[in-house]
Amino acid sequence: MVSENHHLYVEGVNLLRIAARRLARRLGQRVPLDDLSSYGYSALPRIVSSYDSTRSSFATYARAKLNWAMLDGVKQERRWLFETARAGAIGASDRFAEAFDENEGAAFSLSGDAANQFSDLLAGHAAAMVLGMTVAREGIGLGLADGRGNPEEQTVAAEMAVTLRRAVQELPDRERALVERHYYDGERFDHIAQELGISKSRASRLHAQAIATLSRRLRESD
Repeated sequence: MVSENHHLYVEGVNLLRIAARRLARRLGQRVPLDDLSSYGYSALPRIVSSYDSTRSSFATYARAKLNWAMLDGVKQERRWLFETARAGAIGASDRFAEAFDENEGAAFSLSGDAANQFSDLLAGHAAAMVLGMTVAREGIGLGLADGRGNPEEQTVAAEMAVTLRRAVQELPDRERALVERHYYDGERFDHIAQELGISKSRASRLHAQAIATLSRRLRESD
């Protein structure tokens, strides 16, 4: 077991190097690579010990977990305000995309022809990014209380925050709990799923459904 864990840890370190460089690019190269790697290294022992070989390959499991660990690390920092908001948007979009991986596409029911399906998918990603970024900005006061941005931008940001809050409150109970606890309260997604008594894949589907609903509400509000 020790030998196996050591092998997985070495593989995890190699995966982390690739994942950190990729995330650094997605964050506009504004967060130091060493900091991203540090967040991943801190999570790696937990990732190795929690891996279940009967569910997926280690590479698939570790890449996702390392990505979440690095995004969470950025979101908890106050050194990079704009990058915190971007990390929130990326994390929400990636979480939405999870429902389409490994044959879970049925989690998000798309209707109509291929063009409409693709449009709905893009709208879902857009809504997820708006949710992640808006909650992150609201949490750190970016562009609202610190005087950043012009008055019109601050007003739009404030109105969007209120619109999202109302839309989230109207979600079904479990979907609302997932969104509120993960985005607004900063709780880990897997912990929320466990406390709700549902599987991680079920939580992923509920999250996708919640984002789809929020997407429709945002388009109606426009």
